[in-house]
Amino acid sequence: MIFWHAGTILFLIEIFAFFFTISKIGFFKTFLLWAFSAIAGLWLVRSQGLSNLFKMNEAFQNQQAPPPSLFDAICVLFSGFLFIFPGIVSDFLALALLLPFTRQILKNYVKKKFNWAEYSATTRTDETIIEGTYTKVEDELVKIEPSSKNSPE
Repeated sequence: MIFWHAGTILFLIEIFAFFFTISKIGFFKTFLLWAFSAIAGLWLVRSQGLSNLFKMNEAFQNQQAPPPSLFDAICVLFSGFLFIFPGIVSDFLALALLLPFTRQILKNYVKKKFNWAEYSATTRTDETIIEGTYTKVEDELVKIEPSSKNSPE
């Protein structure tokens, strides 16, 4: 429901901004401004989206947690939706989301607002892993035999 209200409010702001800009600089310049921002933004979404995709793929290949690049990917995706929405205000909001320093400001705000900690992949030490073997017999587990590595001698 909140997205419906936000979309309606954005639509009304876009109409007001479009007519206000037309009254100040004219229709042709307003149209060129809108077209230029849309083209530049779509190019930025494509380049940064691929960059974030490669970062996330590398994190998955290295078995690391990808939340920082995942947040960036969500921002790029949201800016892509804003570029689809026709208008001047949405294009400038989308361009702002594509700038790395504004994403960092937004990320810091979200962390502070929701008390989210920075997530990172931690590697386990050998002390936390208990190695052993088991045999499954008719849905029952049989006694676990410790491996020679952890057994006291």
